[in-house]
Amino acid sequence: MRLALDLDLSRLALEALGDHRGSIVLLEPATGSVLAAVSDPLTALRDPQAAFDQQREPASIAKLLTVAASYRAQHDADALVSRMKCTGVERYDGKPLWCPSPSGQLAGLDHALAVSCNTAFANLSMLIGRERLVEEYRRWGFDAPAGALLGAAGRIESLPEQPRQLADLAIGLESTNVTPLHARFWLP
Repeated sequence: MRLALDLDLSRLALEALGDHRGSIVLLEPATGSVLAAVSDPLTALRDPQAAFDQQREPASIAKLLTVAASYRAQHDADALVSRMKCTGVERYDGKPLWCPSPSGQLAGLDHALAVSCNTAFANLSMLIGRERLVEEYRRWGFDAPAGALLGAAGRIESLPEQPRQLADLAIGLESTNVTPLHARFWLP
């Protein structure tokens, strides 16, 4: 990790928090350098490292793990997704999983990522299966012991037992948490 803090960006990030509680971490996309890492005063008082160790759902960045698991399982994720149609909602165990909007026929992974089609990645997870997707998460440092490089940085809070839970794992919602520092290591 490269630390290249920018005082002006740090002040702007802190100002953006206003009266809200939380943390903001800004990264340089090309290099992954940390440009700002700030927390509101109360959060910083309780946990001076909050910007680096607070855990949140990884959300759509977890779709990259689903793609990696798909290719590792010998599935051509791009070809599979290009045969999918995003209707905006699909049911897993009778429970709806929504996309931001119906996007129609998908042209491939880049299109599915661009429109944030949750169901495309959930459908990939159904092909991959629970064991392979969980294994992929662990390859990326989730559930590592405290002494590991990124130990305790990313967690699978509950293993998926039902298809809807597997769908949530595929899109980084409900059952996973990650720190900003851990998420930074996913960048190229």
